[in-house]
Amino acid sequence: MKKISFVLILVLQANYFVAQSIVPLPQSVSSDQYDELKKQGKVSSGLYFMRGNQSTQALKSIIQPPITPQAPAANCNCMLTIDATYQVAPFTIGVAPDYRNDDGSTPVINLPFNFCFYGQTQNQVYINNNGNISFGSPYGTFSSATFPSALYTMIAPFWADIDTRNLLSGIVYYKITPSAMIIRWQTVGYYAQHADKLNDFQLIISDGVDPILPVGSNVAFCYGDMQWTTGDASLGVNGFGGVASTVGANMGDGINYIQIGTFDAPGLIYNGPFGLPSGISWLDNKQFFLDVCSTGGGGNLPPIMNASLVCDTLTICVGDTLPIIAQFLSPENNQTTTITGIASGTGLTALSSVPGNPGIYNGIFVGQSSNVGLNSILLAGTDNGVPAQATTGNIIIIVIPGPTANFTSIGICPGAGMPFTNTSTSPNGPLVSYHWNFGITSLTNDTSNVNNPFYVYNTTGIYQVSLLVVDSIGCKDTVQQNVTVYNLPQVQFSAAPFIGCAPLCVNFQDLSTVQNSSPAQWLWQFGDGSTDTLQNPTYCYPLNGIYTVVLTTISAQGCLFTDSIQNYINVIPGPQAAFTLSPQPVTIADATIYFQDTSVPLPFAWNWDFGVVGGTSTLQNPIFVYPDTGFFTVMLIVSNANGSCPDTAYATLAVSPELLIWIPNAFTPNDDLKNDIFLPVFSDPSYIEYYDFKIFDRWGNLIFDTKNPLLGWDGSLNGVDVQIDSYVFRILVRGTDGLDHKYFGHVNLIK
Repeated sequence: MKKISFVLILVLQANYFVAQSIVPLPQSVSSDQYDELKKQGKVSSGLYFMRGNQSTQALKSIIQPPITPQAPAANCNCMLTIDATYQVAPFTIGVAPDYRNDDGSTPVINLPFNFCFYGQTQNQVYINNNGNISFGSPYGTFSSATFPSALYTMIAPFWADIDTRNLLSGIVYYKITPSAMIIRWQTVGYYAQHADKLNDFQLIISDGVDPILPVGSNVAFCYGDMQWTTGDASLGVNGFGGVASTVGANMGDGINYIQIGTFDAPGLIYNGPFGLPSGISWLDNKQFFLDVCSTGGGGNLPPIMNASLVCDTLTICVGDTLPIIAQFLSPENNQTTTITGIASGTGLTALSSVPGNPGIYNGIFVGQSSNVGLNSILLAGTDNGVPAQATTGNIIIIVIPGPTANFTSIGICPGAGMPFTNTSTSPNGPLVSYHWNFGITSLTNDTSNVNNPFYVYNTTGIYQVSLLVVDSIGCKDTVQQNVTVYNLPQVQFSAAPFIGCAPLCVNFQDLSTVQNSSPAQWLWQFGDGSTDTLQNPTYCYPLNGIYTVVLTTISAQGCLFTDSIQNYINVIPGPQAAFTLSPQPVTIADATIYFQDTSVPLPFAWNWDFGVVGGTSTLQNPIFVYPDTGFFTVMLIVSNANGSCPDTAYATLAVSPELLIWIPNAFTPNDDLKNDIFLPVFSDPSYIEYYDFKIFDRWGNLIFDTKNPLLGWDGSLNGVDVQIDSYVFRILVRGTDGLDHKYFGHVNLIK
């Protein structure tokens, strides 16, 4: 590989190899020789620059291609994306197309606009690989100096020993527009060819009018991820320590300068512009807007603003919160800057504003219905120099109305599904997403992203449900509502009596309660298939058995709960009273009755009542003699021990009188009113239940027939008197006692 030689020009000052005028060394060294000398610490950290050959002629200017005017930037965000309009910085000691190098500089680059640098108009610039640009001379100096310094005329977004020779390192790009120049050190490594840590930063200079920068500024320092501070040749170890890197601008006259800080360590600590070196991560994603046009002339310079939102026009939704964070650095030492934030309307809240160097402002702007439309926030940093100087920046915020989140629901009972109806509206088009939180943080399934969800709550309570809706342009709104899962009834009941004999009539009493409500409906199930819907019913169990009682109580909100008492009602078996009596029928002539108990199961006690005064017995099978005729109702009461489960049986018996009959053997039907009728006479005709009286002649012909015991024969047949003779009679009689009697004989008809 061909080695590139270059001329190293040094300036001698104090103990360094530095001179007041830049002259070529009499000898040339190759890039490898230079690198070796640098590694050995034999290259001074003073002022020098390198050329790509041994020529002592001035560096040629880069001829910039024609520039197409660009539209104003949408905002003044520092860190711009590299695109095809950028080109690689052509460092003279690098090799195209990437020009990777260490300590190199570009040829002079002509600017198409006037850049004001502390009262001087600059139209040419050098890009130096070590994180700075310079005017009049290029610099290859790898160990930075603090500002102010009389040796350097430069703008340094990050002056340190950058080395892009490692292929894992990024390189340096630049772009020129009619009114601005952008230089990007994109993820660059550090000496010696280290790429384990990379820095990403950008410099913008402008004509002071280009809207790429806020009004009142013509320089911007922009930072991405910053990871290292120091190269090996500057006594750094693993990218830190040694000679600190410097951030700022320096006219070189010892008067006009800006120093934001020096950095030599990892971390976020910031010690101010002139304090001890700070942590490099403090620069991450920051941006600084500077005015390097006006000369200080020993006077006071205005503060430097670091506020990422300044000059942006931001759009937020009602309900959004936008952090407003700003820092103002005082370029001079021992100054304090105070920051104020003033909004054109409502919505801005200053959380803190701490004077210092830097001064720090923290606030929030909340989009509200009261500030829909255009809002502006003026940030002002004012130092305490003489005279006091101020720097301002304006943030434009457009607040648009967002959706209005809302929903409806109904109270439910535990275990039932609660339907949610999303009634949210949006003025910006359709809603595109929904997020529900059903208020049970202990569960992982208490959210949903559907429009109208259905959620099952298993536990009584009041739950805070939230709904977040997002419309088609990203605006959001959240609503929270309490939903109620009603209390279930606490079902309880009692019964009395709960044990007894059939039929057992039981009084049931509802003792159910409902917290914050009351029972409204009841369903009793008595265990034998019978039910009732009264609150306190009475039910009679007709059959023996053990019964489980179930009560379902329904609250006024329709929540039901069921409870049961197993084997609650015990209808115990009792004897079924029954008996027989004999003989039957009986007459007063022999009125002894034998009673036989036939109750089952066998009773423990018997109580007989025979239907007459004094006629009782407690025997199982008593005998009783009735003293008189009549119809008698006999009652038997049987029971278990202690008189439980009584049962009664009844029977009716009759004690008939002795049925006596007198039958004459002759009669004289001669109309003398004496013995004219043949009529059997009974002792008491009322005891006759059946009667059949027939008379036959001697040849067996039926002469007379009647069923009426009070009707006799008058001695005629069909109205004609029969002859005097002896006639045969037959009488059949059944008394009320059920006994049949038969009588046969002869009767003589005499005239």
